[in-house]
Amino acid sequence: MSDVREMLEGMNISQAGHLPVVAAFLRKIGLAETVNAAVPTEMAVDVGTVVQFMVLDTLSGRSPLYRLERFAESVDTGLLLGRNIPSTAFNDTTLGHAMDAIYEAGTEQLFSQVAFRAAMAHPLDVDVRHTHFDATSVSVWGDYPMCDDSDDDELSVTYGHSKDRRPDLKQFLVKMLCIHRNIPIMGGCESGNESDKTINNAVLTNLSKHMAKHGLGEGAFVYISDSAFVTPKNLKAIGDNLFITRLPFSYKETDRVVTDAVRGGVERSRDDGAAIGKPKGREVPRLRDDRQHR
Repeated sequence: MSDVREMLEGMNISQAGHLPVVAAFLRKIGLAETVNAAVPTEMAVDVGTVVQFMVLDTLSGRSPLYRLERFAESVDTGLLLGRNIPSTAFNDTTLGHAMDAIYEAGTEQLFSQVAFRAAMAHPLDVDVRHTHFDATSVSVWGDYPMCDDSDDDELSVTYGHSKDRRPDLKQFLVKMLCIHRNIPIMGGCESGNESDKTINNAVLTNLSKHMAKHGLGEGAFVYISDSAFVTPKNLKAIGDNLFITRLPFSYKETDRVVTDAVRGGVERSRDDGAAIGKPKGREVPRLRDDRQHR
């Protein structure tokens, strides 16, 4: 009995849960290798391993990334990372250096490389020919004095066109380019007063080069965006690539087409009342105008 007790005392027991499955998926998409290729450092623990461990930490159910060392104490790093790494290696200093290195290398570029390699790990399941772009506003509370619009090179949390219909709040913008409807391959943040038209142009300027790196030459993909895409500069920047968008109502042609469509719908409804739910042989009651009864 004492031998069993001594054996148990010498064992290091940790709960694996679903994390080995997550670790296997991260290895399949080449997360650590992609990060290390884009962010080379001379750190004792490479940045790719730190990022992979951060993902595992987040998907474990923990939220504070600044306690990565504590998370490392509770798991088998050999099982999850392929080699035993002491928990002390994931201290706050290591995490800070890794984040600084990623920032210096370019967060948007790194995100794009990781996302596209992940998509390419499933070539038969992911449609990469159709790219969907959109930007939205994120409203915030507070003054954010350190994030004003005095520096054009820094993200500015400020007032702008609010898609949340909260013009009283400051905001920043989130932009994203997706494939297969909802798989992001490019993304980032923009200042709260940035124009969607300008953001579209910046994306289009580098889009062909970016897609070419992944085997899609000019004309081999379709760019899908909302009406903010339709400007002379953007139409020039799209080059020979195909696109799908909606003509904004600032063009007279839009009013004409919509008016013709509405009139056409009215004419069709008159010819076939059943098309708009009118029971045959019965009249559709007119809508009451409350202004006549006030």
